[in-house]
Amino acid sequence: MSLKSSWHWLAPRLTIRDLLSTPNQTGDSQRPCLAEVESLGDRLLMSASVEVPAPAPETIVTTLLKASIGTTGATDSILANGLALYKAAGSLEGVNAVKLNQFSHKLTDSLLKIDTIFFKFADDLIKGEVTGIKYNKALGAYNDELLKLDKLISDFGGTGENNPLYAQKIKLEKTAGDLWESYKLFGAGAKVDSKVELVFHKLTDDFLDVEGGLLKLGDDTIAKTNKGSNKGDIEYLKIKLEDVLISSYKVSDSDLKAELLGYINAATEMENSLIGAPGNGGGEGGGVIGGVIVLLADVDDVIT
Repeated sequence: MSLKSSWHWLAPRLTIRDLLSTPNQTGDSQRPCLAEVESLGDRLLMSASVEVPAPAPETIVTTLLKASIGTTGATDSILANGLALYKAAGSLEGVNAVKLNQFSHKLTDSLLKIDTIFFKFADDLIKGEVTGIKYNKALGAYNDELLKLDKLISDFGGTGENNPLYAQKIKLEKTAGDLWESYKLFGAGAKVDSKVELVFHKLTDDFLDVEGGLLKLGDDTIAKTNKGSNKGDIEYLKIKLEDVLISSYKVSDSDLKAELLGYINAATEMENSLIGAPGNGGGEGGGVIGGVIVLLADVDDVIT
């Protein structure tokens, strides 16, 4: 495969470069996070002709989950900053309810698309199917979604630092940019046994479902799009948390199992924080958190 053929994938990044090079009309400083992501361009990364380490599935998954979910108490993960955007939007006074609901739905769609890009790329790494072209395509899709998120947040709360959502958006972009920096150091992925590949595929799939469930809960809870009731979201999350716990149990490495439990606990902590958010009515989520704790207790001797 010719390296030159891959440059056709660089159009989305050229769009961002053009935006960054345009004189700022609002006086805001350039966003360092987009610049960091942009610095990955102009090189064909992870091509078969470039000798770089092929990461083990364990490394791929933990790198992904550390950035996307984070550990218990962490506030700088992609998901934590995404959920903070809901809270920031819901705390604004004088915002028309229809406008808030529309923004919240679009925010959910945008954040889930960004998550899906990262998880799909990790899955391709695990399968050993990543090439320079796939990397450029994934990065281009991410940059496109980031521009859409920028516009969505600016249209809702204004441009620059006067927008109350601005700080959380920058934090999200920074963590996402750091994840791309980690991805660019990986090779195409090591070929693993098909059974092992299936275990890790199911694991990433289940964690993505958990993140999607948390985003939907953030949507319905903060924007109150479901009239204060989040019972359906909570039941969905209960199922998905149980699924990801089972997937984690099937991993053979005991240290990895323990680390995965930390990400599950972080997810339940985020859920609990959302359930206790103002205007939610509270209380409905205790069963979910309690249910997961019971499950953890049941398999604790095996997992740890």
